[in-house]
Amino acid sequence: MRLVSWRKEASSASHDVLIRPAPGHADYYLEDAEIALVTREEGGLKFQTQKGRAEIEKFYADIFKEPETIKSRNTVEYAKLIAPDVLVIAGTFDTNTLKSDSPKVSFYQVRVKKGDQWLMSSCSSDVSRRSRGSGG
Repeated sequence: MRLVSWRKEASSASHDVLIRPAPGHADYYLEDAEIALVTREEGGLKFQTQKGRAEIEKFYADIFKEPETIKSRNTVEYAKLIAPDVLVIAGTFDTNTLKSDSPKVSFYQVRVKKGDQWLMSSCSSDVSRRSRGSGG
């Protein structure tokens, strides 16, 4: 339980101000990590994948290109150690609690313990089914 609490705080802290440089954000990932993102676009679903820390860094740089102050929140549905050095976490990411219509995005992470850090090996996010605030 203590690890889950740390995980929520560490992740949300990294998202609290969109001025954060992308290299700092990519430091939460292994060198060979992968991000998978599903979005809904005209004509259906779009699947995007970023592989490796360099691509992940560019991905976050694109997201953070227009800085704004935010207050984000992760709600962890579950966190489970599947091996002494492998942790899976699933939940919902509220992109900005300061806005009532901010997107809520489901996520699933696999983290690997390296030294005293739990770094992401993979992160999958489904933006296609996101909900917005209380408006659904």
